[in-house]
Amino acid sequence: NLQTVITPLVSRPRSTEPARTYKELISSPVYFSNEKWQECLASHGLIVDKEARTLTVQSEKVTADLVYDLTEEETAVLTSNSIEEQPVEKRLEVLNGVIGADFADKVTMADLDSKQRIALGLHPEVQEELTQRQQQEQEILSPLENQLRQEMPYGAAASVDGRDISVLDERKGWYREERHGREVEVGEIAVHPSPIEGKYKMTAVIDGQVISHEISQKDYDKFLAVDDYHRMKIFSKIFSEVDMKMRPEAQRSLGVKIF
Repeated sequence: NLQTVITPLVSRPRSTEPARTYKELISSPVYFSNEKWQECLASHGLIVDKEARTLTVQSEKVTADLVYDLTEEETAVLTSNSIEEQPVEKRLEVLNGVIGADFADKVTMADLDSKQRIALGLHPEVQEELTQRQQQEQEILSPLENQLRQEMPYGAAASVDGRDISVLDERKGWYREERHGREVEVGEIAVHPSPIEGKYKMTAVIDGQVISHEISQKDYDKFLAVDDYHRMKIFSKIFSEVDMKMRPEAQRSLGVKIF
């Protein structure tokens, strides 16, 4: 069985830039820092979120992002600022221990010294299960998008696809409202007149659920008038279920272009 928690169809933007090699970022143990270490990992497709205690693996051989929960001890090892206390060998051992149930390949020092992003293959049975799960999700989400349209008796006056957030601003993503909330999938977001005269609704697909909220005419008119990015901002303000937030790796590397 897949050991990960796969949020339906959530996919972080994947960099097309060459990875930053370990030797390039950390030429000597004296220059080691957690910030440089995380930059190296993230550029190779291994994203550690210290606050949420998760590891996201973006393998070039796997279309889905696999997200793993980390224990407090694993997080401490992977984010330590001291190479003396937590040598790279120990960090790789922890990384491979976390992902080993799913991935047939291991992350090696040679991988981190390459300008190529990681290309780890899954165990055959895990790959098969993942493919089946992705097909099931697609089968579930397509009718939901149709259901959303059916629930708008007068049709959508305007809509935007929440999945385009990474295209409009690659630093942003959709997250649960709580402080360290998990990333969620937001599909179509639409506004439409309510069957009750003078009332308006905003409807969205969030993690496979169709959710609606009543909105004011002012918000309705504003949604019609603005561009897609500002439509998403209005949605984020109205829906308490989700929040548009800076991605953890973007916060960590402000001024450093990783993604």
